[in-house]
Amino acid sequence: MKKYCLPVLMLVTFETIAVTLWLAKDNLFYLLNFSYIGISIFIGQMLFICRYKHARRIVQLLIGLYMLI
Repeated sequence: MKKYCLPVLMLVTFETIAVTLWLAKDNLFYLLNFSYIGISIFIGQMLFICRYKHARRIVQLLIGLYMLI
């Protein structure tokens, strides 16, 4: 259970930033942007913890899709 603390902490951090900026600036872009980044980091870290064979490729795909948007 302790090994999952860092990914969850990263997700909570990015979601906190997302909601704070969204409410402060009244711009939905901040919520979507930081949520996507936080979820991508969370997924990547969880896949590496679980030693998923294609974890690196999935993370590269998520980053590449983010850069296209």
